[in-house]
Amino acid sequence: MLLQFTVAKWRGGTTTQNNPSPMHSTGIPAGAGSAVTPARVSRRSLAAGLAALATGASRHQGRTAQSALTGEVVWPGDPLYETGRRAFNSRFDRYPTAIVYCAETRDVQNAVTWARTEGLSISVRSGGHSYEAYSVLDNRLLIDLGRMAQVVVDHDAETATVGPGVRLQDLYAALGAEGVAVSAGTCPGVGLGGLVLGGGIGFRSRRDGLTCDSLVAADVVLGDGRAVRASSGDQPDLFWALRGGGGGNFGIATSFTVRTTPADDVAMASVTWPWDEAPQVIEAWQAWAPSADPRLSSSLAFFRPDSGVIGFTGLLLGPVEELEALLAPLLAIGSPSPFLRPLSWLEAAEELAGQGIDQVSFKNGSAFVDEPLPSEAIALAVSHVSAAPAPANLISFFAMGGAISEVAPGATAFPHRRALFDVQIQAYWQETWQEAENVAWVNGFRQALAPYTSGAYVNYIDADQPDWATAYYGSNLSRLQRIKKHYDPGNIFDAPQAIP
Repeated sequence: MLLQFTVAKWRGGTTTQNNPSPMHSTGIPAGAGSAVTPARVSRRSLAAGLAALATGASRHQGRTAQSALTGEVVWPGDPLYETGRRAFNSRFDRYPTAIVYCAETRDVQNAVTWARTEGLSISVRSGGHSYEAYSVLDNRLLIDLGRMAQVVVDHDAETATVGPGVRLQDLYAALGAEGVAVSAGTCPGVGLGGLVLGGGIGFRSRRDGLTCDSLVAADVVLGDGRAVRASSGDQPDLFWALRGGGGGNFGIATSFTVRTTPADDVAMASVTWPWDEAPQVIEAWQAWAPSADPRLSSSLAFFRPDSGVIGFTGLLLGPVEELEALLAPLLAIGSPSPFLRPLSWLEAAEELAGQGIDQVSFKNGSAFVDEPLPSEAIALAVSHVSAAPAPANLISFFAMGGAISEVAPGATAFPHRRALFDVQIQAYWQETWQEAENVAWVNGFRQALAPYTSGAYVNYIDADQPDWATAYYGSNLSRLQRIKKHYDPGNIFDAPQAIP
C-alpha cells in the first residue's frame, strides 16, 4: 500500500546546546571556506537576471521553454531575496545571483541547463545546514530543493520515497504516523538531501546502519540536465558514490528511496557527572560504548568547567529495564546522576532534537577515533575544553560500531567504518569580535588531537580541515574522482571542497 503526502516545512532554528551533538547531519558541501566580506551582487549577476526576466524567467512563471528557469525564481530586490539568502550559520553573509525554489525534478533540470547556458556556477540547498554555509554562495544560481518535500510510504516494500527538502523532524513525524522510522540524525531542521549523501550518523545507526546504508535508490539530475536513477542495478557506480560521497559532487539528488523499520518504543538515558570526573568518564565511555549492545547508541559531551557537568545521552531501541542493565558498567564510574525513562520513538526524536532557537554563529571541527584515546590525549582534550573562549563551546563524542562497522569501508563511499567514535569540536559566539578566538580554538583543538585521530566527517564540513579530500573520503577518494570525471566531465558541480 502506498501513502503519499507532503510534510509542512519545519520552521525552527538551530538546536541549542541541550543537544550535545546537535546536528549529526549537514547540508550540501559546495563553496568557499573562511568568513567572507559581504559581497554585493555583481553587474554580471544583475545582467543575467535581466536577461532571464526578458525570456520569461520571473517569479511564478510558466514552463514555456526547456532552457528557461521554472519554479519560483527570486532575484535581488525581491522581498523574498533577503530571507532566502540567509545561511544557517549566521557567521556568513552571501549574495547569490538568484534563488530558484524548485517544486519538481523538471525545475531542477531547467535550472541546471539555464545556468550552464548563461555561464553561471550553481550552489544547491536542501535544508541549508552546511556548517560553512556552502549551500549559499556569492554570484551563483542557488537551486533550492526545500519545496521538494513529498513522502511516499510503501508498507509492502518497507520503504519510503522522500524529497531532498524534507526536514528531519517533519520526516520523523510523517513516518511515525505510519508506524515506521528511518535511521537518520538529530538536528530537526536539516534536510534529508545533505544528510544521506554524506553518510548520516544518529541514534539508530548502531542497529540500523547509517542513513546512506538505508538508501535503496535515488533520482539524480546530472550536469548536462539529464535525470537518471541510481540503484544497485542502475548506474551502480553513481549509487555507490551517493552513499557517503557528499552532496554537490556528482549531480542534484531530487528523490531518495530509503528502507524503513518499525517505530517501536524506546528507552532514553540522561546521565551527568561532576566536571572533575571527566578523565575517568571519558576513559570508561570509550571502552564501553562502541562495543555495547548495537541497539544502544550514545554520546558524551562536556563544556568548560563553569558551564556545568559531563553529559551522557543514550538511546536503546528496547525497553527501559534492559537499558538499566546495559548501563551498569558506565554507572559504576565516578558519581553519576542518571535519569532513565521509556518513550515513544517520536518523543525521543523530539528530545534529541533540542529546542529551536534563532541563528547563531559557529565553527566546528571533526575527527574519528580508531583506537582508544590514551590518557595523554584525554588530558589534552580536558585542558582544551577548560580553556574554551566561550561557555557554549564543547567537545562531543558519538559512539559508532555495531551495524556501522559491519559494512566494509569500500562497500559504500563512506570510509570511516572502523572508527570507535566520532569527535565534534564546537564553538558558538554572539559578537563578531569573538569570531577569531573561537575559530582559532577549534582549529587548535583539532590540530592537537590529530596524532590520536583520523579523517573527518564530510557532513561536518570544515573549510580549515587540512587535506580535506583525503580526510573525508580516505581510501575511497580515487574511485570517487573517477566517478566524478565520468558523471560530471564538465565540472558543473565545481564548488570548493567538491571532489576534485
